Order: sequence, then structure tokens, then C-alpha cells
Amino acid sequence: ASKIDAGVEVAELYVSRVLDDVRNILKLLRSEPKAIHLYTASPWKRDVARVVLARGVRDLLGDIGPAIREVVKASPERRREAA
Repeated sequence: ASKIDAGVEVAELYVSRVLDDVRNILKLLRSEPKAIHLYTASPWKRDVARVVLARGVRDLLGDIGPAIREVVKASPERRREAA
């Protein structure tokens, strides 16, 4: 069995890419920012992204409604967030 945790590897790659993006944005700025704020999507939007990826992006191009309805149906507590 491998001692490398694939989830940790993916998370490390994600953080590395985010840092690269921040560095590239900083290169474009003319002044040094006082702070950098990173925002993440709410959990229900990540659920919708998972549905889209599972179904295939081409199936939902132009109409994300079916993926949102699927997430809300599976988790009714998400209904208010998705509205």
C-alpha cells in the first residue's frame, strides 16, 4: 500500500496553484496590497459542481438548473441557499 495520501496530494496541488495565481495577480498590481482576501464557494455550490462533473459539463451547458434541482432534492436544507 502506498504511504502517499492522494487527497493530501490534491489539496497540496490546489494550494500551490492558488498561491501561483496570487503571485501572478500581485505582479500585475502597481502597488503592494494591504491584505489579500480569498473567498470560497458555499457548500451547496460545491455540491452542484460535483453533480455537473459527474454528469458531464456538456450535458448541462447553458442550463445549470437540473444540477441545482438535483442538489436541492438530495438535500432539502439547501433550498434556501440555492434560492
